[in-house]
Amino acid sequence: MAEALRRLLWSIPLLGALTVALFFCLSHLHAAERQLSQPRFYNPDPDSAQHAAQQAVADLLQGRTRAAARLVELGGAALPTLLDSLPTRPLAERRRISDALWPIALRMGFSAEDIWVAGMGRVLGEFDIPTSDEKLIFWERFGKEHATDLAPLAVQRLVKRVATRDAQLRERELRAIDTFALPALVEALGRVKNEKDAQRCRRLIKYINHATGKDFSVNGEVTVDAMRREVTNIRTFWDEKGAQWTQYSPFQRLLGRVVQTEYVKWLTRTLRAITRLDRGSLSDQVSSGFVISAPLLSACLFGLFGLGPLISSAIQVILLSMGGYRIERFGLRLVLTSLLVVLTSWTLRLTEASRHEMFLLSLLSGAAFGTFVLQRELSDRLNWRTHHVLSRRRPIERVAAVVRWIAPAVPTLLPMALVEAAMWVICLESKVGRPGLGELTVRALRDGNTSFLMAMCLGLGLLTLSLQIFADLMLGDNAEARGER
Repeated sequence: MAEALRRLLWSIPLLGALTVALFFCLSHLHAAERQLSQPRFYNPDPDSAQHAAQQAVADLLQGRTRAAARLVELGGAALPTLLDSLPTRPLAERRRISDALWPIALRMGFSAEDIWVAGMGRVLGEFDIPTSDEKLIFWERFGKEHATDLAPLAVQRLVKRVATRDAQLRERELRAIDTFALPALVEALGRVKNEKDAQRCRRLIKYINHATGKDFSVNGEVTVDAMRREVTNIRTFWDEKGAQWTQYSPFQRLLGRVVQTEYVKWLTRTLRAITRLDRGSLSDQVSSGFVISAPLLSACLFGLFGLGPLISSAIQVILLSMGGYRIERFGLRLVLTSLLVVLTSWTLRLTEASRHEMFLLSLLSGAAFGTFVLQRELSDRLNWRTHHVLSRRRPIERVAAVVRWIAPAVPTLLPMALVEAAMWVICLESKVGRPGLGELTVRALRDGNTSFLMAMCLGLGLLTLSLQIFADLMLGDNAEARGER
């Protein structure tokens, strides 16, 4: 019990270090490097709404071609930074910025009719085009009248009211702050558990689409499963682009050097999937592949730890009874070599196979691997304790005696045996063409799917750890029982 507890406690920091090392190695695959949009572990220049707005204005004043489009993309999230700095700029720069911001005003629902220029004695009609000075006066007035609306707490309250009930007045208020409301809208999506949550998310997605220009939608009837998938797509999009619409304090932007990285992005998505907050394509792939690979891996492991020791023990006991140690050692190697050759030839000739045939092949392969792994351990122990085995009259008693002698070696053999079983199942699925976890892993290596590869590596690691803890518990109970006797 103490050994199992020690292994369990050490597994926590070991798992953290293992994820970092695995992500570092897997993200350096050639196919995976092309998909990286952020630094792996440290971002020296994290993004924020303030930083993006300042950079876009600097590009605009330098005459960059896409600067105006960039300002429109940032939308209302850039307004607090731009409107605060607007009075300190020269008049020519203020006019250029006001012209570039005018498409944002149109997206917010304002039009030329909403502009009344004091001192000019005219009201613009629907088809009139405002001048640069009129746009400038509009934005200066907008900054004074809507300063309280561009506050995080006010936006959160507004989004909460909109999520509860779809009112036309609240819709106008929400559109008037444009992308500034995106962080609160994405956070309000929450967990989709029932039809009520699906309807709430549908209302919120309508405003997200309007602000970002994307088309996150659910075609046809709104179901809980379909809405959960769409919400997952929105959160995935937000992981990539959300920082440019989020107001960060200096301390939060300092934390962004670590948070806005590929590793933290992967970790966040994994935690959301584990807590069932999101459901994406990765969980579907793992589920579909698990249905095919789990029976094969279980059969191979049963052959490793069940049939393998029994077959190896039986062969060695028979050979020892017939001719002693030399015949036993030579005969065991001959039998093992013949068995492995037959199984390898059978696998290489497969082009199509039923599930029953693959299951049988996995079982026999696991037994062959188990026999191969245990041959040295059995030979060493039988050299010293042959009289304990041969003194048994019945063959079953002899086999049971050998199994009891090799039981202490099981924890050290588990990792190697598990890796061999997993590799055999991967080769079998790839040869037959079944889309199990093995075949999907090969495709992930080819396509650079880091998330899937991390899931497979960590899954095998956790399975190995569970088997080792189970073996420690079993051996500890046996030791206590022998001590009591």
